[in-house]
Amino acid sequence: MTGISLQTYQHVAQSDPNARLTLGMDDTVRTNGRRNIGNLFTRAWDCLTRSNAQVQSNKAITQDFIRALSEKYGDEIAHMAASELSTHLSKGRPLTGHRIERVLEKAESIKNRVQGENTQLLEDSLENLTRTAMDKLGYSNLSDETLSNTMKRVGDAIRNSTQFQEQAFMKPGYHVMNTLDDMGMTNDNDSGTVLARNDFFSAFIGLAVETVLDMESEQS
Repeated sequence: MTGISLQTYQHVAQSDPNARLTLGMDDTVRTNGRRNIGNLFTRAWDCLTRSNAQVQSNKAITQDFIRALSEKYGDEIAHMAASELSTHLSKGRPLTGHRIERVLEKAESIKNRVQGENTQLLEDSLENLTRTAMDKLGYSNLSDETLSNTMKRVGDAIRNSTQFQEQAFMKPGYHVMNTLDDMGMTNDNDSGTVLARNDFFSAFIGLAVETVLDMESEQS
C-alpha cells in the first residue's frame, strides 16, 4: 500500500486531465499515455489489447486513489464517490486525470450534502440528546442557562466528531420514504426523517453523556 496523498492525485489530474496514470516503481504517480476519447470501436480495441501487466497496474493505482480518498472523506463518502470506478477495479480500465477530477468533485458534493443533512439532524435532536444525557446522570430541574451551556458543549462535541463529518444518517432509502410520506403513502412515524433522527440519537447519546461528565469534572 502506497502513501500517495490525495493532493498529489489532484495536482496531477489538474495538470493534465487527459493523461492516463500509473504507479511508478518508487510509489509515485506517473503519466502513461493519453485518455482514449475515440469511438466505441477504438475503446473496445484498447480494452482487448491491454496486457495483464497493464491491467494489474491500472487496478493498483485505482485502489490507491480510493485509499487516499478514504483517508480524507472517510470510507462511506469515498465508497459513494468512487462508485463509477467499478470497471477500473474489475477490468483494469486506465485511471485518468479527468476521472480523478470527476470523482473528487462528486466526493466534495456528497460531503457537503451529508454535513448539511447531519447539521439539520443535530439541530432537531440536540435538546433531546442533552436532556437525556443529563437525566441518565441524575440531573433534574435544570435552569435555562445550564441547559443552554450544556447543549452548546454537546453540540460542539458532536460537530467535531469524525462520525458526524463522515457518516450519512439520511440514507438513500430514507429519502425515498420521505417522498412517499409527502405523497401521503406512509404515516409520520414511518418517515425517513424520523428514522434518521433515531439513528442519529443512538449514535451520539454516548458522546453526549461523556461530554456532560467532562463538564462535571471540570467544575469539581
